[in-house]
Amino acid sequence: MKGNLGPILAIFISLGLYFGYVQPAYNNTVVSLKHQIANGNTALSAAKQYTKREASLEAERQQIPSAELKSALMALPKSTNTVQLVFDLSSLAARSGFLITNFNVSIPTQYKSGNVKSTVSGGNPYRIVDINISGAGSYRAFRQFLNSVEHSLRIIDVTQLSVRNSNSNGAQIKGVYSYQATLQTYWLPYNSI
Repeated sequence: MKGNLGPILAIFISLGLYFGYVQPAYNNTVVSLKHQIANGNTALSAAKQYTKREASLEAERQQIPSAELKSALMALPKSTNTVQLVFDLSSLAARSGFLITNFNVSIPTQYKSGNVKSTVSGGNPYRIVDINISGAGSYRAFRQFLNSVEHSLRIIDVTQLSVRNSNSNGAQIKGVYSYQATLQTYWLPYNSI
């Protein structure tokens, strides 16, 4: 019996090692790997759906006539292009007889490059540019300027407006007013169109 005790003891020790160490370590590793594989498969499935959606949107974009796409990009450009914006507003003002005396174009800090984060999945995909203008002219010229801004291709909103009598060396000029306006225009920071 003494000779049989060694092999029986070895079997019990090996079973103890198996159930106490090998099986838990194996199960933890296998379960962890299966969980990682499931997460990977979910991500792969989402990536495939995204790729399909991207391809269908690109196909739809290709069907848009280039003239319409160009018009859409004028209304909501891919960059701020403040120089062109100031030039366009100056041209509209000059055509209507309104004199713009001061421009101040500002991009809110959260929209400046480096701070821009994608907000497409929870907010607006567009960004805002504030334009403060000061000018002088008749009421009719200012109305004509605002009408030109309204009918321009670029989307521009008037958010604030202040009108005062115009003074020159303490004397009031009849029919000429000083205007201060805050305008907002929009742009797409990403290749969304």
